[in-house]
Amino acid sequence: MSAFEEKLGFSNRSLAGAIETKRGINSDRLEKIFETYPNWSPTWLFTGKGEMYLTPTNLTLLDDLATRVKTIEETIAAIKEAEREQELKLSKGCPAYVSEC
Repeated sequence: MSAFEEKLGFSNRSLAGAIETKRGINSDRLEKIFETYPNWSPTWLFTGKGEMYLTPTNLTLLDDLATRVKTIEETIAAIKEAEREQELKLSKGCPAYVSEC
């Protein structure tokens, strides 16, 4: 485990200690693991089930999922911005359906 921690730049026994005490591993460390080992399967790492390495099909699915998540995040941001604009109009006493007030 120490060679693995060293390769990731983690302090000695930080991962081993988290696993032994069942504290869990924070998201920054998980991100570092997947940056260092991008072909490792998250399912395998978290559960020990399935294949250790991602196949080209799995990588394509993950890329597609990441693209969809980004699109959803952008849509949410646009909706929040439109909501702020509507709230500003209403706070000025303007009807929500007019474009300028």
